[in-house]
Amino acid sequence: DAEGGGGARTNKTQKGKRKKKVVVGVIDEGLIAYFKAPRSFTGEDVCELHLHGSIAVCKKMLEVLATMSDVDEKESRKTSSSFRDVRPAEPGEFSKRAFLNKKMNLV
Repeated sequence: DAEGGGGARTNKTQKGKRKKKVVVGVIDEGLIAYFKAPRSFTGEDVCELHLHGSIAVCKKMLEVLATMSDVDEKESRKTSSSFRDVRPAEPGEFSKRAFLNKKMNLV
């Protein structure tokens, strides 16, 4: 499908007419870094996605991950992980979480 499976998707123009189906596959290459608690900076399990800063690529990656969560939940009622809550970190969020988890202090 259009969210990363390599299938086809129908796009509509502003007038509602159907456009030609577009096949979408790989959208970009990046790096995923996983840090296991309690040995991460924040003291929590953290997964960082390192992408090429394009707004379109970042938005598409979040859409793909959200779609993966939907598929995962349909295939198995018991899931150990979910991508539903994936989002960019807020400014200062890692430091805040590290402080709240007593991994750093303000002195």
